[in-house]
Amino acid sequence: MTMPIAIYNAMLAGDQATANLLALIMAGTALGVLILINMLNRQVGRRGKR
Repeated sequence: MTMPIAIYNAMLAGDQATANLLALIMAGTALGVLILINMLNRQVGRRGKR
């Protein structure tokens, strides 16, 4: 089961707390990936200026 489907199923079942937790995990993961990509991009940019 994918995360969006799990969130949808939790909402249908009336389990707001689980749906909120899953949404928070998904948003946190996306934010973490974006921060990691930004950090790696900066390192590659510094290497190219040598």
